[in-house]
Order: sequence, then structure tokens, then C-alpha cells
Amino acid sequence: MGRKEAAILVKRMMACYPSLSLHDPEVYIAELVMLLTRHPLDVGEKAIEKAKFESPKFLPTVPEVAKACDGIRQEGWSYAQEFEAQSRRQLEDRRRRELEDEREPVEYRRQAAERILAEYHAAVLGPTSPTIETAAMVKAKYGLTDQQWDALPDSPKGHWQSIGHRARRFMKEAAE
Repeated sequence: MGRKEAAILVKRMMACYPSLSLHDPEVYIAELVMLLTRHPLDVGEKAIEKAKFESPKFLPTVPEVAKACDGIRQEGWSYAQEFEAQSRRQLEDRRRRELEDEREPVEYRRQAAERILAEYHAAVLGPTSPTIETAAMVKAKYGLTDQQWDALPDSPKGHWQSIGHRARRFMKEAAE
């Protein structure tokens, strides 16, 4: 924090006390400004608030404000340590899961990916949207063998293009 910001904080704090009985106000202000410039602005603001509430009747002394600044810094440090420990735990959990994933069969991963994709399509396209079924899904749904599937006739050539053309024409007419 700069001197100007620190001076504003000190002035704001001094304005909270109706009767000031300082021996040398200039020295008091200079000492507090010098103290506050050693800390970030947010720490200074919190420390001034803390010092005001701990000393409601009399202007806090410089050591009281310094103690409040140190207390705020310690709280921030403990938060940083807690955040760091949480980050380490998350990284360790991720490493452990990756090791477990290496032992999972490929088929399980494929099924999980298909399930997630189906859930995504349901969420994005909505429940009324048609689902895109793969050949394996249709065979499983109707209990078809590979031989029965291969015996099914293919659609006539150009069948899907005509459906797309009709859909585009319908959308164009609906927009008009």
C-alpha cells in the first residue's frame, strides 16, 4: 500500500473518534502511515477496522494497530496453508484415481463414454429429441445376431439425401 492510501485509512480511522487527545498528532499519523505502508491495502483496511472495534472509546495506539495487522496477516497465512494442503490432497486423489483407471478394462471405459455422451445429448437436445443409435445399440435392443443384421437390406441409394432435402424445404417454409 502506498503512503496516500495509508494516510486515507488513518484519516478515516481518526474521524471515527469524536474527541482526540493526542500529544503530537503529526507524529501519530506519520507512525501509522509508515506502519501501514508495510502491508497490503486489504490487510491495512481490515486491521484499522479491527483496531477501531477493539478500542471503541480511545484512539488505538500504534502497537495496537501493528498487532491487528500481524493478526490479519497470520489469518491470511493460515488460509494460504489450508489452501495449499487442500490442493495437495486433490492432486494426490487425482494420481490415485489415474492409477486405478489404468487397471479398468477398455470395455468399461467405452461404455462409460457412451453413457456420458447419451446423457449429454439428452441434456442438450432434450428428452423429445431422437437419439442416435449405433448398430450395436439396435442389435442389443432387438436381440439381433450379426447374421440377422447382415441379412437386413440396405436403404435405397439417395434415400437419406431426399429426407434431408425435404427437411430443409420444410424448415424454409416454416420460417416464412
